[in-house]
Amino acid sequence: PCPKLMGLGAALTLLVGSLALLAAPFGAKDLTFVSAFASVLGAASLIAFMLFATIFGHIFPMKKSDDAAEKGFQMNCIMRNDSIIGGLMFVIAMNAPYLL
Repeated sequence: PCPKLMGLGAALTLLVGSLALLAAPFGAKDLTFVSAFASVLGAASLIAFMLFATIFGHIFPMKKSDDAAEKGFQMNCIMRNDSIIGGLMFVIAMNAPYLL
């Protein structure tokens, strides 16, 4: 309905999520609560964006398409996004113990 606003929201989510994810050095021994929280929050926001983008940007167009090449391309994009989500879940799992 409002593509410019949605694009701005997506860009801000990616920017803020990426910067929050980079706030803590990965695997540091002196990880603090604040930096772990920033990493988890950044990874969670990127996961939410990736799920939204995968569903509305790849799954729905794949279901609507009749072209086999287009379906293959969309499936490739879905699998790529799933692997990125898996990596972000690993970041959350590695930082979660510091939040307890």
